[in-house]
Amino acid sequence: MHLHLGCSAIVQWDIEADSNNFRQLEKLMVREVDKESLVYLLRNSLKLKELLLVEALCLDDTLLHKILEKNSLCHVNTIAVYVCGLSREGLKELIQKCVNLERVAFANLDADMTTVAEDLKWDIISIHSYITKNLLVI
Repeated sequence: MHLHLGCSAIVQWDIEADSNNFRQLEKLMVREVDKESLVYLLRNSLKLKELLLVEALCLDDTLLHKILEKNSLCHVNTIAVYVCGLSREGLKELIQKCVNLERVAFANLDADMTTVAEDLKWDIISIHSYITKNLLVI
């Protein structure tokens, strides 16, 4: 099951019914999402394998901790991030929590993060090639 959202907020949903649907979600792509929606989506997507965040400025270290309290993201094998509010420490924590991580794509990946990814034998892919491959228009 895949979900691609290009919105700034999730409107009124039947939370109990929808959270059950999200538990089966394996691929999530969100663009310009607000804090509450991002927390809701990531806390309930317990089988998530692939995560693409585009312009997720609300995602900072504090919000990441809140998400990780309910979902360790342990099934995630691919992360692609284009603009977020995470610090270098937050990015490292995100990567460390994703124990099955195989591929990373960050806009402006710095030298330290590149070294970490290479040491762990992850594929480092460009964010544009990832988006093109997945037929996303941003």
